[in-house]
Amino acid sequence: MAIGVFCSLDDYVQMLEKEINIDYCWSMNRIIFDKTVSEDPVTFAFVTLPEKEVMQVPEKGSAGLNLVINILIIIQYFDPQYQ
Repeated sequence: MAIGVFCSLDDYVQMLEKEINIDYCWSMNRIIFDKTVSEDPVTFAFVTLPEKEVMQVPEKGSAGLNLVINILIIIQYFDPQYQ
């Protein structure tokens, strides 16, 4: 489903749900794979896990400006008070 002018709010929500589900599945698979390889290095001697990147987490949460702008645009597009 392509993002376009004729997409409803439900279409955008469905696309977002699919993207979140894909990210979640990828993350869980990665965690399970890394744990399995780490716990049995003899069996998986041919597998080399990459070094883990340490993410810097800010003390206060923040959303990217583009994300905020996109959310505001979607709200304005679908909210009857702006039309």
